[in-house]
This record gives sequence, structure tokens and C-alpha cells, in this order.
Amino acid sequence: MNLMDELLGGAIGHYGLAGSFETLKELVQRIHVWGDEKDASISNGDFSGEYGGDIYADLCIGRCFVDAACSQTVVAAICPFIESLFTRAFAIMRPAWQAGSAIKSHLRWTKQLKPGDEYKRWSPSWVFNVKSYPRQGFIEGTQQLLEALGFGSAIPTDSPEFNLVSALFLYRNKSLHHGYEWPTDPLNAFKLNMDAASRKDSRWQQWFDISTIGADLWMITITKQLVVDSLGAMQSIATSLREIENEILLLSK
Repeated sequence: MNLMDELLGGAIGHYGLAGSFETLKELVQRIHVWGDEKDASISNGDFSGEYGGDIYADLCIGRCFVDAACSQTVVAAICPFIESLFTRAFAIMRPAWQAGSAIKSHLRWTKQLKPGDEYKRWSPSWVFNVKSYPRQGFIEGTQQLLEALGFGSAIPTDSPEFNLVSALFLYRNKSLHHGYEWPTDPLNAFKLNMDAASRKDSRWQQWFDISTIGADLWMITITKQLVVDSLGAMQSIATSLREIENEILLLSK
């Protein structure tokens, strides 16, 4: 049984996401097969002759665009799955949760909200601030909600799981807004962020491939290692959420 199949049971299955994970698994597999076929067509090609070099160069450039398309498709599938996982888990925790006196003082529970906005207290997509109205931000919102429940240490902000989720969402946001060839400023900003994050978690260097034209950045794409690590992180996150849920159930009795 491979890693993807193992994830279909256990904590992932507990949150009713086995069907979604089957879809994700098939999508990722098909994308990788397509990319491998493109690689094979270049590796096995005959580029002899007067224009062979030009044809080879064109195919290599085309392969970079294939990588970019595959990268965007994969992160566009994985990120919503992670959002669904946290959203499902918090929804299950909510009815059984009983807050202690220290927890009741958290901003997520005390902030005055407009009618119809109470759902934001339990939505990981919203970040609560002292001086302003809640703003959208999935990673910050998730971390804040865990802290508000008293389980911030269960999946720490600097944990390998959140470092990976941060990498995924940062790349997803940049790539889906800027296309295959990002403008210079977003490219440089991502590279700086990547270099800074790598000093704390060296896996960042293994998660992204960088293509250049001369000395200039051109494209940033994800690696298969990021996909493999993402699947492992999903399992770890789901297990941690299940443990939090069990503790909350015990406290509610």
C-alpha cells in the first residue's frame, strides 16, 4: 500500500474526505505521468541535422511551461483539500468544545461582530485583530483558532507541517495571480522569502525549481518532493486534529 492509499483511512477518513482524496490522488498521478511523457519525448528525440539544436531548445522551453502548468494544477488541488481538512475538523470540534476561563478571553471569542458574521469565529479563513475587523488569511487564521482553543502547541506555528503549508499557499497565491511567467518583483520577492525560510527549514530548497534566463529569474515551479511531503503532512495534520478533537470531547464530559 502506498502513501496515498494509506491516507484514505485513519484520520483523513474520519473527516469524510476519502472521496476527495481519491480525486486528488488521481489528479496528481495523471499530472506526473503527463510530465514524465514530455520528458521522455525530449530525452528520446533525434535532434541531429541543421535545425536539431533549435528544435531541442524549443522543446526545453516548452517543458518549462509544462512544469509551470503542472505546478499550478497540483497546488490548486492540494490547497483546497488542506482548507477542507481544517474546516471539517473545527466544525466537528465546535459542538463539544467547552472553554476554560483563560480561553474565554481570547480575541476570537470577545470581538464584537456584525450580524451574520458569527461564523467567522470558527472559520480558519479569518484572522481577528484588536484594532480592526477580521480579515481573511487562512494560515494565520488557522494558527489563531488553534491557540484560541488552547491547542496552539499541538501544531506549532514553526512546525514542519505549517512550514510546508506556508510554502504551498505562498506558491499557490503567487502562481495563480501571476501566471506562468511572473513579473520581476513577485519573482524576486518569492526567491527572497524562499531563501529566508530555507535558513529555518532546508526543505524549501527541495520543494522548488528555479529557471533562469542568463542571470535573471524566469520561472519557479514545484518539485515532486513537495507533493510527496504534502501528502505526508496531510496525514500528520489530520492525526493531530483528531487528537485535539478527542481531548475536547474528554473535557466536555
